[in-house]
Amino acid sequence: MNRILLAVLVLVMVSLAIPAAHCAPAVSPSTTQFSLGLGFGPMYGNGGTNVEYHIDQQFTATAGLGLNGGGNWFAGARYYLKPEGRGIRARLTAGLSTDEGKFYDTDHGSTKAIFAVGGSLANADNGFRGIDFDLTTNGTLSIGYHF
Repeated sequence: MNRILLAVLVLVMVSLAIPAAHCAPAVSPSTTQFSLGLGFGPMYGNGGTNVEYHIDQQFTATAGLGLNGGGNWFAGARYYLKPEGRGIRARLTAGLSTDEGKFYDTDHGSTKAIFAVGGSLANADNGFRGIDFDLTTNGTLSIGYHF
């Protein structure tokens, strides 16, 4: 598991180090580089916050931290299937998370890989602000709101 954690962290760090101009189309002027969300589920540390760094219109690095005192966290990357804009934007998420527990669970156990399919119901032209939802491969739901 330590090798998987190291590989994901290296991937996230490399993706942040490469300028967006070399990765894909640049983020448009209407898009902010960061968005902050609050919600429940593994993408939010089982009850907390999630931050996305927008590398371009379709790829983001994301991290979540639980605010329930349990030390739950999530780190990964998201790929949006269509560029920014209003409406539903489907996405794929991959990353690492503390073992999923309940909101109040402080005995979260080990770290594990998370894969999810979800989307964002964007209420802004930049496509990153709105209601977020993800369903992980083991059936856990994350839901929140990004500002």
